[in-house]
Amino acid sequence: MPWAYDASLNFLEPADVMRTQYHMAGFRILEWMNYSHKVIEHYERMLSAPPKLSGRLIFGDDAPERQRNSQRNLIEGRTIYWMITAERPKL
Repeated sequence: MPWAYDASLNFLEPADVMRTQYHMAGFRILEWMNYSHKVIEHYERMLSAPPKLSGRLIFGDDAPERQRNSQRNLIEGRTIYWMITAERPKL
């Protein structure tokens, strides 16, 4: 992931675990959409013409490499960006 230098900083969960966590917290899922294609497109635009002001100051000089790795993980299906719409019933 672009924020992780090693696996110890990876807190991603599989979709079935996330769904269970939402339900256990009392949420009703209204929509569960794979949003990865939009993130891949964003990476393509960002990496092909990096802006003059970038996240390198915050994320480090190797940020573009980590972003490319993250994009590759999305393309190869190892990670998925979910757009989740959920509601919590009124108490």
